[in-house]
Amino acid sequence: MKKSRGFTLIELLVVISIISILSVVGFVSFQNVRKSAQDAKIRADLDAIKKAYETNFVVDATHPQGAYQPLLGSNFVGGKIPTPDGTSNTSYFVIGPDAANPNNNNFLVCGPLKGFTGSCTGELPNQCHCISSSGGSGTAVYSLTDTTNIRKVFVTNASYGGRFSSGGLSGLSVVDNTCQSTADGLSLGGQWKAWVSSSTSSVSSRFTKSNAPYQLLDGTTIANNWSDLVSGTLRHAINLDENGNLISSSAHVWTGTAADGSSTNYNCTNWTSNSSNGSLGDPNVATSNWTALSGNYLCAGSDDHLYCFQQ
Repeated sequence: MKKSRGFTLIELLVVISIISILSVVGFVSFQNVRKSAQDAKIRADLDAIKKAYETNFVVDATHPQGAYQPLLGSNFVGGKIPTPDGTSNTSYFVIGPDAANPNNNNFLVCGPLKGFTGSCTGELPNQCHCISSSGGSGTAVYSLTDTTNIRKVFVTNASYGGRFSSGGLSGLSVVDNTCQSTADGLSLGGQWKAWVSSSTSSVSSRFTKSNAPYQLLDGTTIANNWSDLVSGTLRHAINLDENGNLISSSAHVWTGTAADGSSTNYNCTNWTSNSSNGSLGDPNVATSNWTALSGNYLCAGSDDHLYCFQQ
């Protein structure tokens, strides 16, 4: 009877090595195909953004990006402004035009290629692809944000003591209701909350974090989105009240809130008492002092305003 012969150790190692090499080659090929598909999507997105801008060019318009009207999600087939990874965590960039020259229609739309995770702004690296308009470029850099759901902001014309009470209730809910009733009185629509924090509930934990711009009632952008809002500084001071009037240059605002949206823990005993201290902001500045002036202030005998944010 003939004996069957098995594989030697060397033969097994050779087979395993070949399988490993084929697996690595297959994985690399798959990754390259995947990156090529992603790059093709990004190129198509950039072309769609370029065309959307060019169909919204209005000579002598005064929009933030020169003569181009802000893009809306409705400008695109998918109903939202495209992004490199399909989420709101990344963004394409428009470089130029110069907002000071509304007749300038030159710009670049840029996005990352080959899995590049850096920023496609300033000195453009080789990993970024850009599509230009009619032959030009610009200097200002903008992150594309969806302006479909703009959040409105104002500072109240009325001023208040540090203790908020109404109908037997007091505290944070009454502060929020102050903003809500002010907005309702002018038919501004939506849900409104005050930019104030308590010891147990900070602005950062209780606000709806929007990817759309935050704007004054006259359309001036104070922040491009939530991350921009809590970055430490604003793009413009929150200095217009609910009627569109400039607030007094000596006005202050109750906040109890740091620039990153966290609580300072100075909040007039959670806005229920005039016998303690609270944090104030300055509505006429765009530095971190807009929400957190140094020190803390007596709640008694101090009448100050509120920042109201649409949610």
